[in-house]
Amino acid sequence: MQKDKMINPRALKLFHIVANTGSLAAASEQFHLSPPAASRMISILESDLGFKLFSREGRHLTLTVEGHRFLRESLPILNNFQSIEQIAQDIKSKSATALRILSTAPVAVSWITPALAQLKTNYPDLACAVEIADHLGMQSLVGSRSHDIAVASLPLGKASSNLSELPICEFRFEAVMQKNHPLAEKESVSATDIANYPLISLYQGQIGRTRQDDFIQLQNINITPQFETSSSIVALSLCQQGFGVALMPSVYLLNNQDQHSNLISRPTTPERWIPFGVAIPAGQKLSKIQQEFLDNLKKTASEKPGTRPIQS
Repeated sequence: MQKDKMINPRALKLFHIVANTGSLAAASEQFHLSPPAASRMISILESDLGFKLFSREGRHLTLTVEGHRFLRESLPILNNFQSIEQIAQDIKSKSATALRILSTAPVAVSWITPALAQLKTNYPDLACAVEIADHLGMQSLVGSRSHDIAVASLPLGKASSNLSELPICEFRFEAVMQKNHPLAEKESVSATDIANYPLISLYQGQIGRTRQDDFIQLQNINITPQFETSSSIVALSLCQQGFGVALMPSVYLLNNQDQHSNLISRPTTPERWIPFGVAIPAGQKLSKIQQEFLDNLKKTASEKPGTRPIQS
């Protein structure tokens, strides 16, 4: 790409829609463009970049190798472009969202919402946005205008000079089951124990599945999951219904082991601990309310079993 060339944000957004939907017609309709006009916009983008994004066979578009890489690596740029719209909206509406949090669904439900409830007592008019993403997607999203802090297991992703990670605590890796499950009578649970019962698992490639497989394989055991899902919340629900045993960090259970719950968890043998904390853009200083939110996360975690602080 020539140095004096600038990428058209609208063309970049159009490219992502075409790549994700596989349809130039659908993308052009969203942009209120005719398909020929949308096609010309993509062609101009390819010319500016200096390589082809799609291979064309009649009306069918397929991402090239370069197109696949550009799709992946341009996502943070697109997110930042879209954040400009949010900035403009905030200025026009004179709104000020104090916290823009990014996390996974189970962490948001079990850990973030109780911490926010504590924060709201000091800030009755608290304005907050909580968005859900998978663990792989968070690294590219945090740091944009709409996501200034991520709460997740650490490290969040590959080492990046664009992010600073602030560890908070470690959550114990545990086996989750119904209270009347045979393994509930044990003080701790090994992979050998679990092999005798149906295993509830996340899909291959998800970080929770990787943790589970590492734990099992280190004990030289092969276990084929009987139930698989893409959601840890669904896995917990399956445990509640008595479908089997699931392996996950104790943070997912912060609000699921009270007297009204039929769930119980047991530490794994050998014992494993998973660090959790927050990630923020490098160089960003925490605001007063953000620091209080972190303090509330620490307090919420310290009040529950299966948690230990990380000594700074």
